[in-house]
Amino acid sequence: METQKRSEITFEKLANFPYSGLLRINSISLHNKIEELVNTYYPIQQNIWIFYFQCEENLVPFFITKLQDGNFFIRIRNSGNILISKEKEEKNENMQFLFSLLESTEKIQSKLTQKDIEEKVIFRYGKVKKKYIQQPELTIEKGEEILSEYEKRKHQPIEINLKKYLDVAALLIVNIKKDEEFEKFNPTQIYTMNADFRRVAPFNRLDKISDLNSVSNKQLLRSVEEDRETGSHTFEILPGIELLPSTNEFYIIMVNEKAYLDYLKAIEILIKKEVSFSTDKNELEYAIKLATGEVIVEVMDIDIPNQIYPKVKWEELPVPKPRLKTRE
Repeated sequence: METQKRSEITFEKLANFPYSGLLRINSISLHNKIEELVNTYYPIQQNIWIFYFQCEENLVPFFITKLQDGNFFIRIRNSGNILISKEKEEKNENMQFLFSLLESTEKIQSKLTQKDIEEKVIFRYGKVKKKYIQQPELTIEKGEEILSEYEKRKHQPIEINLKKYLDVAALLIVNIKKDEEFEKFNPTQIYTMNADFRRVAPFNRLDKISDLNSVSNKQLLRSVEEDRETGSHTFEILPGIELLPSTNEFYIIMVNEKAYLDYLKAIEILIKKEVSFSTDKNELEYAIKLATGEVIVEVMDIDIPNQIYPKVKWEELPVPKPRLKTRE
């Protein structure tokens, strides 16, 4: 592709293009411009096409769809559809931007090569608070309350044995999953039905133990060691949630990132029931940030609506380097 002057279209202008959902523009001239573009480059009969326009030093793909009534949809990135209707011309402040986009496409489309597309179609990456791209699952006030209650919780040694462990495990399973069927089962059965099936002794033979109280905390700690050595998931009572005994005679609760909501429920349940436990405070604070949407996440340009675009802290776009000519 020949070197072009910098396009008038910038990512900032693209971000400020005011549409989400459906934007309708009535314009015979714009409709005809799109039809001419489609017929020039895609003479084969179809109803959806991909084109590219130049934005700063990069290429941005967009889609054109022809409807049964002859009107067109334009879709840029992951925002709403722009309906271009072949009706009486109406003044619209967005028309000039779309004409610029189509003119940019006309300049480069015939010269594009597959290498150009591979090298210059670059989506911007940036960082933004999760709450701007996903509805928060917890209010900030509720998150602060959970953290405060955790810091004030009772935290002292208690007796732990296999029976008491299964009682606490079942308490969490029942209150998090809230399945009425659990009323029919005892804690051992509830653990057996819900915990991960990859287990070490004595959890892989609970039906053979007549006195669960006889299995001490010391024996449970040996099971933790064996569990880690064998790569089992004995203490994963729910997906992503681990309940562990400890040498300090209180429970430890651990979580992986995907299970943060159930983890927060587990924290609340243990506090309410006054079960002595501990967790990694950093993990708890991070889970609260995930649930309240205050955590910073990475996004890609194509994945976010235009109205969120200005809130993102974008990484600087790389400028494609010209390909060196090989010597013969």
